Formats: sequence, structure tokens, C-alpha cells
Amino acid sequence: MSLHQQDLSGTPVPLPPLKRIEWEPILAPKGVWSALVTPGSSPDRVHRHAAGMVYLSTPYQLEAQIRGAWHIDASVRASTLASVEVARLAAAGVTAIAPSVMRAEVAHARVLVEDAPEPLDAAYWAEWSMPILRLARLLVIPAIAGWDRCPLVWRDLRHALAHNVPVHVYGETA
Repeated sequence: MSLHQQDLSGTPVPLPPLKRIEWEPILAPKGVWSALVTPGSSPDRVHRHAAGMVYLSTPYQLEAQIRGAWHIDASVRASTLASVEVARLAAAGVTAIAPSVMRAEVAHARVLVEDAPEPLDAAYWAEWSMPILRLARLLVIPAIAGWDRCPLVWRDLRHALAHNVPVHVYGETA
């Protein structure tokens, strides 16, 4: 992935750092990313701008844990919150895919599939979801608790910025 992206004048703009999640510069109304990032968005606004498959980036890794261990109740909650956002987008006429929902369902099916991937293997799920992210024409980050501190949501954002994929963030600030 490129370490820089060009602004409208062609000047290289460094991507946000991978290890430090800092939303303020991303969501700044007149910031270097304002041409690609729409803060305070909604399903209706996404519908007006979507031209293809939408990738719904939602928190899972930290939200599916209780006291540091994966827990089915927390996983179901994270999956349901993401599914609600898929439903809201579908009601607005948007086709969206939420890899976190698929990740949760694979985790729930582990009792039936002996060699299913570990639900908290962040590296595995980051690699697994990348082909889907590459197909996306728009990235949506809904205001689900944990969105602003989720490393995979941050990875998705950085990928979108590096590849000129528009980003709609429902939350105004982190």
C-alpha cells in the first residue's frame, strides 16, 4: 500500500499512521482528506453517492470479547449491530457487505466445523477480508460503539484513502 496519496493539486499527502488511530485529521471538514471522507453521513446519503458495492466496516475484535476472551453473547451483539446497519443500507437501496457479520457467523459455526478459523485471529481476518475490501466502491463506517478504536476499521479506512475510495463515516467525532 502506498505511504502517500495525492491531494487535488497532485501534492503527496502521507496516509495516517497504521499504529496510531487518530480520527480528528480524517474527519476535519477542510482537512487533507475532506474530498474523500464524508463525516456525519447516513444510509440515505450513502445511497446518493454509492456506485457499486459498499463495504461496511464495523468493529468486532474488541466488541466480541468479555474479559479478554471471545464470548458468543458479545459476538452475537456485535454481529447484530452490524446487521442492523446492513439492513438500514438495504432499506435505502444500497448493496452492502459487512465482513464482520460473516466473521461472527463463522465463529458461531465453530461448534460444527472443526478447523474453522479462530474468531480473534486479527491477522487472519484482516487477510481474509482484503479481497472484499479491494472490490468496494465506497466504504461505510457506521457509529457503532467501538468504531473509533477498532484496528480493522482503521485498516479499512487507510486502504480506502490509499485507493481513492470514498468513505462515509456516520459518527461526527471519535
